[in-house]
Amino acid sequence: MPKHKAITIDALADEMLKKHPTFNGIYQKKYEFDFGTEHVLASAVIRRDIHQWKDKGRTFENNSDEILIWDRRGKLPYGTEGNSKYLGGAYTGNTDSAFVKLSVRTSRKDLGLLAEDIDYAVDILKQIKAEIKEEVNKLNKKQV
Repeated sequence: MPKHKAITIDALADEMLKKHPTFNGIYQKKYEFDFGTEHVLASAVIRRDIHQWKDKGRTFENNSDEILIWDRRGKLPYGTEGNSKYLGGAYTGNTDSAFVKLSVRTSRKDLGLLAEDIDYAVDILKQIKAEIKEEVNKLNKKQV
């Protein structure tokens, strides 16, 4: 079956993303991160999901790009220690849901715009992190 138009008109997506073996309209690339340890601590997927429909004999497509990140530290044996700053704690909880999900505008023709979206999302996350730390410090001062 030929590739979808939303892949073939975007040279980066055509080069970088491979067709999902099970789902027809999904193209993706998978990553695993160990941060220098012997364990997979995070996994990620860059994905373009393509929706096709027919109307009056014509085929239409639109697509959406996503980056999904899963925190896999919860699957480590309890008490796993190591030299990485990401190890040493008791990370618990279900890790089957995405830890971070960045969904961007639909029907983009340039997968490379994800790089700018990532920078923007990181800036927002840094501001949220600063507010959380500020609130934690306030709570700690109240408890003392």
